[in-house]
Amino acid sequence: MGIVYAGVDEQGLQVTTDLGQTWIQHPDVPAMATIDQIEAVDSLVVVAADSGIYLSKNFGISFVDLGTGPGFFFDLAFLELSPDLRILASMVFGPSFYSDSIGTWTLVSDPLLTSQLMIGVGGNGSNVYLSRFNSGPIVRSTDTGNTWLALPSNPVATEVPSIIAVPNSLNLFA
Repeated sequence: MGIVYAGVDEQGLQVTTDLGQTWIQHPDVPAMATIDQIEAVDSLVVVAADSGIYLSKNFGISFVDLGTGPGFFFDLAFLELSPDLRILASMVFGPSFYSDSIGTWTLVSDPLLTSQLMIGVGGNGSNVYLSRFNSGPIVRSTDTGNTWLALPSNPVATEVPSIIAVPNSLNLFA
């Protein structure tokens, strides 16, 4: 059956282990938090809430606060799982990387991203994609976020709030 997590507006992270017969609030995420995003891969689960970003390394049994403090987090993605767990999150003040080895967040510094509200995050190995709030270009990094280039064309839209790169493929969905 498995565990199902649901991010709820102003009710924290809800959990069911019986396919929705009963739900409980997860004790490691504040009960009044609004959950913006949940990502999972293998035993890792990361939750972005208005109260912060929380990481579980044991299938969501327990979570730790990654130290962002309160804020609005548009999207996030796992970039690397080993040797250093790295997460990229789109935050109001700009996209930021979390590194498990040093335990801190670092603002991404690149001229393409300066003064831009990036809202969509997608990762596929060393390929990372960010989309802007306004109709600016989707940007791509092929070196896990060290350098960035704009894609040659983009979907016609006011904003691209979600983006995903299919593993082992050139497919990109926005």
